[in-house]
Amino acid sequence: MTKPVISQYLKAYPPCLEELVQTYWERYYDRCCQLNLNLADESHRASLFKLWGVSDYAAEISAFHPEVLHKVLEKGDLERTLTHADYAERLGDFIQGHEDEDTFDHQIRLFRQQEMLRIMWRDVIYVGHFEAVTSELSALADLLIQRTAAYHEKIYLDRFQGVLPDGELNTLIVIALGKLGGEELNLSSDVDLMFAYDSLIEKQWQNEEISCQEFYTRIAQRVIKSLSTVTREGFVFRVDLRLRPFGTSGSLVLSDRALAKYYQENGRDWERYALIRARLVTGSEHGKEVLHQIINEFVYRHYLDYSAINALREMKTLIEREAQARELEHNLKRGPGGIRELEFSVQIFQIIRGGREPNLQVANILEVLSRLREANYLNDDSYELLKNSYVFLRNCEHKLQALQDRQTQTLPKDDVEKTRLAFAMGFADWEAFDACLSEIRTAVKKYFARIFEAPKNNTYMGKLVATQAQLQQIWRNKLTGEQASQTLEQLGFQSPESILSLLSQLRESERYQKIGRKHKLLVDILVPVLLYNLVPISDQPQCLTRIMPIVENILGKKKYLLFLLEDNNAFGQLVALCNASPWVADQLATYPVLLEDLSDSRALYAPLEEATLEAQLRQSLVGIPQEDLLQ
Repeated sequence: MTKPVISQYLKAYPPCLEELVQTYWERYYDRCCQLNLNLADESHRASLFKLWGVSDYAAEISAFHPEVLHKVLEKGDLERTLTHADYAERLGDFIQGHEDEDTFDHQIRLFRQQEMLRIMWRDVIYVGHFEAVTSELSALADLLIQRTAAYHEKIYLDRFQGVLPDGELNTLIVIALGKLGGEELNLSSDVDLMFAYDSLIEKQWQNEEISCQEFYTRIAQRVIKSLSTVTREGFVFRVDLRLRPFGTSGSLVLSDRALAKYYQENGRDWERYALIRARLVTGSEHGKEVLHQIINEFVYRHYLDYSAINALREMKTLIEREAQARELEHNLKRGPGGIRELEFSVQIFQIIRGGREPNLQVANILEVLSRLREANYLNDDSYELLKNSYVFLRNCEHKLQALQDRQTQTLPKDDVEKTRLAFAMGFADWEAFDACLSEIRTAVKKYFARIFEAPKNNTYMGKLVATQAQLQQIWRNKLTGEQASQTLEQLGFQSPESILSLLSQLRESERYQKIGRKHKLLVDILVPVLLYNLVPISDQPQCLTRIMPIVENILGKKKYLLFLLEDNNAFGQLVALCNASPWVADQLATYPVLLEDLSDSRALYAPLEEATLEAQLRQSLVGIPQEDLLQ
C-alpha cells in the first residue's frame, strides 16, 4: 500500500502541530499495513488530522487501534446526534448473552472507546454543537450505568435466591448529580453518583443470609469497580461519590427513606445546589416519586427564599479563599469568572424562586437560562452574556479534556499545548484566544460580583433581597454588636440596641432552643422578613415587643411559619395591626389560628354581620357529632 502524502492538509497548521500530525500519520499507516486495513477515506482526512492535532487520546486510538476508527467511519453518522435508543442498539453488538465479569468490563470499555472517539471527532470539527455533544455524552453515560447496574444486579439475584419475590431487575437506585444530572456531561468528566434502594423492597425482603442494605451495597461496589477501574482499554467513567450524605464517611447505599431523613435533618446549604441537578438514572417509579419529594422539600421552598443569598455569599467567600490559596487563576471551572461562578449566578434564581415557580425546577443550565429570560428575570443582554459565556467556557473545557481524555480545567503553560488549545477553539494563535477568554471571564466575574453588591446599588433582585440578607446576618448573630447596630441604623432603625436586645431574648428563649433544625431554618428566614416590615413603623421596638410573643408561640408550628412566609400580605397586616393595637397582638399570640384571617385584607376590615358569622359557624361544625363535647 502506497503511503499518501498529507502535506496539503497541513498547510494552515502551526509548525508544531504539523510535525505532530505527521508522526501520528506514520504510526497509523504502519498499523493499517500490519492489520491489512485500508486507510481512512480521503474525504475524512482533513477533519481527522485536525482531531489528531488537538487530541492525543483520539490520535493514539487511531494509530494503535485503527479498526476502532474504521468502525466509526463505517457507521457514517458523524453528522448525526445519537440518542439513548441509538446507543442501546449499538451496545447490543458488543454485549451478547451473559459473559463473565472480565469480558463484560472489557466490552463496555471498547464500546466507550469507540463512541468517545466519534463524539470527540464531532466536537473538534464543529459538526456537533455544544448541546448536541453534551447530550450524547450524557445518553452514553446513562446507558452504560444502567447496563452495568442491571448486569451486577442479575448476578446477585441469582446468587441470593428468593431475595425479592419476583426477581425484578433495576431496583438499585442510581442518582446522577452535577453535569450528568443536568444531562450536559463533560467530554472527560467524573460522574457524580449516589446510590439508594427502594424502602418498599425492604418490606418484601425474604433472605436472612444478607440484609437489604448489604445486598445493594455489594451491587453498588461492583458497579463502581466495573465503571472506574483502569485497564489496558482504559476506564468507562470515573465515579465520584463525595456528594452522598455525610460524604466519604457516609454509607455507600441508603434506603430512599433514610435519604429523605438525612436531607430533612442534616442537609447543608451547598447540598441544595448539588440536588438542583439530581436525576434518577435507574430505579423504580416509587424511587422517582421519593427523589422528587426530597428535592421539593429540601431544595425548593414554597416561599421566596432570600436566605439563599446569604448562603451563597458564604460559598462565594470560600470559593475566593480557595482560588487564592491554590492559585486557581488559570482554572476554567473554579477560577474567577469561571464555570462555577456562572452556574451559581443561574442557580441562585432557582433556589430563591423555584419553590413558587416550578417552571424553574430544571437541571440543565442552558434550559434554566432560557426559562429565566421567558419569565423576565433576565433581560436579553444578560441572557446572551451568560449563555454565550457558558458555551464558550464549556467548549474550551472540552478541548482541554480531549487532549488526554483527562478531567482537567487548568489552562496549559506549555507553548505547544497553548497552540493546540487555541487551534482547537478556532483562533489563529494563543494571544487571540487568551484575549477573548479574558474578556468573557471578566464579564462573568463582574456579573457574579453584582449579586453581592450593597443595597444602594440595587442591581440584583432589588433592595429587598440585599436588605434581608443583611438582617439575617444580624439575626444569626454573625456581626459584632457595633457592626449590627451600625447596620440597623443604616437600614432605618431608630433604636438599634433595643431591637438587638429583643432578638437576643428570642434566640436565647427556651422555646427557640428546643425546636428542631428544620424549624430553625424557617425562623432564620422569617425574622429578617419581620424586621424588614418594621422599617416604616415609627416606634419599632414597641411593635417588635408586641409581635415577639406571637413569633415565640409559633416557633414549633411549621404550618404558621410557612403561612407567614408564603403570604406577604398577611405579614404586612400582622405588623400593621400589632403596631396599632396591643390587644390584637395579645389575641394573635394566644390564638395563632387567627393568623389565617390576615391573608384577606377586605374581609379583615369589613364590619361583622350576624348572618355571615352564623354561616361560618355552621360550616365549622359540619361532620362533628353533637355528643362530641371536646370539639
